[in-house]
Amino acid sequence: VGAAELADQAIAEVYRQTDGRLILIANGCITNGREALERVEAGATVVQISSILVTEGPQACRRIKDEISKALSNGGYVQLKDAVGAAHRKKKTKRKNLWKAKGGGDA
Repeated sequence: VGAAELADQAIAEVYRQTDGRLILIANGCITNGREALERVEAGATVVQISSILVTEGPQACRRIKDEISKALSNGGYVQLKDAVGAAHRKKKTKRKNLWKAKGGGDA
């Protein structure tokens, strides 16, 4: 089991034990928006990307933000808060994102 999987498991366990009542901060092993979204789905409310800032600099913030935005849209989420703890909820029919461009083209 890798560090990312351990992070997901730890976040998920605390989220379950507290019924999502705590603000959980995911830190470490986050190098892209998909990984950030996985931590949020596990139960994190905040994602800290300090280590990637050291290697990539401030432009990493924009890149991660753009990637997580795309991952949210692809996952059928309208807002980031909709994804918090989603891995622990029964799968529902995803709400239609009215803001997502149709046909993959730009609006």
